[in-house]
Amino acid sequence: MNAIQSKNRRRPAPQTAYIDPAVETLASLVQRSGLSDSAIAAKVGAARGHPMTPSTVANLRELTTRLPQNYTLSWIGWAVGYTREWRKL
Repeated sequence: MNAIQSKNRRRPAPQTAYIDPAVETLASLVQRSGLSDSAIAAKVGAARGHPMTPSTVANLRELTTRLPQNYTLSWIGWAVGYTREWRKL
């Protein structure tokens, strides 16, 4: 056995990627909104005064964003007509 085979033998199996449940929920809401990624990004950019790229929305919709900033989730949710809130358990 050479050094490369030995190194590969010790490597653990790849794990499935974790996706935040809030991302899954918001991706579903974005899909159901019927708005394009560009339209959502433009709406967010106009409201907050700082541009958001359509790729940010697309990555969230396609579930390639695993742990986005709360700020990003809140603004995208707002653009498709939803708000987040904290509730007492």
